[in-house]
Amino acid sequence: MGKRAAQPSEKAQAKVAKVEAAPVDPFMQELAPLLTQLQRAEAAEILGASAAEMLRAVAPFCLKTPQAERHPYQAQMVDSLESTLQKLQAAEEAAVAGAENGLTEAKQEQETCAMQLEAAAAKAEERKQELETKESVRSEMEAEAATAVQKAREAQEQEQQLGKEKAAALEEKDSALKFATTWDALKNGTFAGKEWRERNKAIDETLKVMGGIGLDASLKASLPTALRTKPAERQRFSLKAVEFCEVALESHRGKLEEKINGFDEEAAARAKTREQAQEVLAGVEERLAGAKAEAASSQEALEVSLAEKAAVEQATKAAPAREAALQSNLAEAREALARTQGALAEFQGLKALSVAPAKAEAGSVAAE
Repeated sequence: MGKRAAQPSEKAQAKVAKVEAAPVDPFMQELAPLLTQLQRAEAAEILGASAAEMLRAVAPFCLKTPQAERHPYQAQMVDSLESTLQKLQAAEEAAVAGAENGLTEAKQEQETCAMQLEAAAAKAEERKQELETKESVRSEMEAEAATAVQKAREAQEQEQQLGKEKAAALEEKDSALKFATTWDALKNGTFAGKEWRERNKAIDETLKVMGGIGLDASLKASLPTALRTKPAERQRFSLKAVEFCEVALESHRGKLEEKINGFDEEAAARAKTREQAQEVLAGVEERLAGAKAEAASSQEALEVSLAEKAAVEQATKAAPAREAALQSNLAEAREALARTQGALAEFQGLKALSVAPAKAEAGSVAAE
């Protein structure tokens, strides 16, 4: 095997070699802020890239030369440096002014938002109250419409019922006319002795009829005896009972005739009532449609107001963050302007330099 390469001893590794430190140039340290501002001028497009590179390259030589000894080209470069710094300062002053104006406007907008929010809330509440009123009117109109519908239905039903009533009255009249024959036979005693069954049926029919027309109970009770007796044999009370029944039947037939004769007039009256009820219903439905349209319009107006209020609320909530961002921008703009102003003040000193700066002194540091 070959020999292993010699390794440095631990003692040798522990030694630290001292090397001479690079000389520190105070003038370049003084010039550093100026060179930094040239970079910022390039970033702000006050200088082109090539012009900025040239100024950075010539600045140390031009400014290091005392003012009285500068070559015209060096003096021109110094003027270019000054013009660049002044333009940068003007741009940053404009940025500060813009940031201040923006912050002022933001504060004014915040105050405006507060007033707008108050107005939007009041408007939304007003429209809410208006909607509640419209809804109340609509509810009342719906109730009124329901009542009108019921009345119109009842009027129509009553008109239709009248036909049934007339048919029933005519049927009742026909029955009364038929019964008149039976009543005459009983009243006049024309039933023969052998027809006693027919007579008894006729008496039962008479009692039923008399019950229907409201004959007095005592008279009704006396009728069977009176009608089984021949007219000539009837006693005074029986005669009166038959007479009262005759009067009651005549009165009933008269009322039936009067009722039947009055059906046409009643039909006209009920038709008029139905027409009036339908007219009322049509008017109520028209007003109900208007109330519904107004309520719907109020609902839409309320939704618009609520949307406007929500937008103002959102803007109001965003205002503090926007103001904080503008405050930060203003602080940064002021800081940048202060750096440029400081660099420009340093430049003015270097521009008026009358003695060349001292050379850099060498120093030494321990290298790790």
